[in-house]
Amino acid sequence: MASISAAAASPPIDLKELYDLFSWSPPRLVLYPQMENKGPSTSGSTRQPAFFDRHFSTKLALKRVVHLPSLVEDIAKTVDSALDAAKHTLPKISNGDFYTTNDRRRAVREAERNVRDENEVRAFYSYTTARFCPVVASTLALHPAASSWISLIHWTTSVSSPRHAVTDAELTFYRLDDTDDAVRREEILDTMESRRRDILKGMREKQAPLITFEFESLSAGPVVTAIPELGDFEWTHCGPPEHSCNDPQHGKVKDQVAGIVPGPDALRPPWNIREETVQSPPTTLASPLLSQEQLGTSSAQESVGVKKRKRNHASDTSEKRRRKRRPKADVDNPDHHDVSAHSLVQQAWVQATKLDTSLIVLHSGNHELICVRHRKSQTLFVSNVIEPHNCTNPGYGKLHVGVYVTSIEDMFDRMGQQSAHAGNSGEGKGGGRGAKKWTTDGLGGGDHPIEDKLALETIYVASKCRTMHMYLQYDVYDSPVPASFIRSLSLPMPPNCPSSLSSPRNHTHGLDECITVVLTSEIGRGATGVALRGTLTPENMEGAGALDVVVKLAFDDEERDSLKKEYNLYLHLRSEGVQRGITPIIGFFDDDADGLACALVMLYAGVPISDLGRNLTATECKAALSTLESIHCADVLHDDTRPYNVLIGDLGVTIIDFGNARRCSSKKAKDKEYAYLQSILQGLAGESR
Repeated sequence: MASISAAAASPPIDLKELYDLFSWSPPRLVLYPQMENKGPSTSGSTRQPAFFDRHFSTKLALKRVVHLPSLVEDIAKTVDSALDAAKHTLPKISNGDFYTTNDRRRAVREAERNVRDENEVRAFYSYTTARFCPVVASTLALHPAASSWISLIHWTTSVSSPRHAVTDAELTFYRLDDTDDAVRREEILDTMESRRRDILKGMREKQAPLITFEFESLSAGPVVTAIPELGDFEWTHCGPPEHSCNDPQHGKVKDQVAGIVPGPDALRPPWNIREETVQSPPTTLASPLLSQEQLGTSSAQESVGVKKRKRNHASDTSEKRRRKRRPKADVDNPDHHDVSAHSLVQQAWVQATKLDTSLIVLHSGNHELICVRHRKSQTLFVSNVIEPHNCTNPGYGKLHVGVYVTSIEDMFDRMGQQSAHAGNSGEGKGGGRGAKKWTTDGLGGGDHPIEDKLALETIYVASKCRTMHMYLQYDVYDSPVPASFIRSLSLPMPPNCPSSLSSPRNHTHGLDECITVVLTSEIGRGATGVALRGTLTPENMEGAGALDVVVKLAFDDEERDSLKKEYNLYLHLRSEGVQRGITPIIGFFDDDADGLACALVMLYAGVPISDLGRNLTATECKAALSTLESIHCADVLHDDTRPYNVLIGDLGVTIIDFGNARRCSSKKAKDKEYAYLQSILQGLAGESR
């Protein structure tokens, strides 16, 4: 380890380069000139609260925003303390990845200062601050005696970013095999105190971030500057949180979410939050770091709120209006420019809560806020408004080294307490615990016919209901009121549906026919949106059992089109008599609140054949190939017959996910797909190919 640790008696390094970094501030960013007749070249918007955000658990949701003027100074002090403790052991500036003054000047010259949107704002930060600061923060906070400047942390945009005008990033630990420097990093880890080393390795393995970042375009400057004045915060739910819900299926899983523990706050935080500040109402204070620049020079003005528009699901013109509301890159659309400080804060809080970070950076190029999420009081403490290009005492470089160092100190403090909170994640482990899982003869399904008439009646009634009430009850979600969906595409019953289902027992027909769906876990995400598992119960059928279902939710135009195409392919297969091995469909629904979300509801079909933990049987292989033959006979090419899309469960063997499927009459293409699936099945059955 001699190659890693510097001699304790070595003379202190020349700190001038460090001080130069600490006083460094980036140049002011400039809005890209407007192109003739093209309107503004920035998106400049936040979004309406996402479907999932509106179902956030009330005990995790933000309650208020409090301005904390001392936050910037407190963060800067962490740098002073770390440097004072480490200055006699720090490596030479010439050793390793330290960005010298000349390096920074070169990088800033090469970075693009003329920015169009939030992505280019993020790119500028990534090319400058995010390159200069991590190595210094890592060295000061984690390994000041290393022989060279190397970082154990890095800033990354490889996060799940929602499709709207705010883009995300994180500060996190390097993975073990991320870079060629992995061996050096492991050697540094071996020199650390064992408890801190174990915590760090645990964070690395989980890829748990230290900080979450939300980036906005330059035009959102007024949004950022308005945030410290928000005060008491009213979370945007689907309905009022005090609304009482007596639905039995909702109540069954409510206790699961009630077990969620938001995690501890730091016992010795680097920031100074007085107890009376946590308990008293927020007040509005002036921002010493905000210059006299006119914020009104930005190209978009703030909108006080986001208007909701109800859709007429029977109208073709409403579909056209909906599509105009949600273009991916149509910056001229006025709704695309709705800007709300409330919306930005809510989505930033959601992201930080999901990832369990304390620090949030809200950045719009020329304006920034550093925020602290206080879990116990459900409060967001926000700094003075920071102008990066005018940042002095501390300089922007020192401030962000401090933010990174502070996040590391906060992480060690909280993780040291984490054992007291173990086992209370509250994450759903599967939909519909205790619910019967039924197979359906005549309504689609696997190769196991069903004898339970009540189950068939339940599926039939659910397939005819016009309205769906949807609750989210897993992880950080606990819907106080349901999302309301309206059936928007018809679902004809198959020609061989048993005649006894034409008038199911114990069922009262009416305009208020409704099903309740309680979503209890996420299965995965794909081209058609997100797939979730849960239970479904008709509200107007006495004695109805709870169906185990999967709901695919789609949000933007591309996802919606793909999901609707998949639904129509299911209908085509049903009309062609292809039912065995195809999961039964309950229906296609649109969100009644704003029409931005749509849902495809179907029965749960089991687990992928690759996850069984055993070899496939000959009967299962035969059933899968027989189903594919039936699909081909209907002139449909599945086009995605991976093991993940062939399931085995109580429905037998089922082929799912027709998002990539297409109508095709080519025998050659069908034979190729058949041979491909046959090869997969042979391998999973333990046969030689």
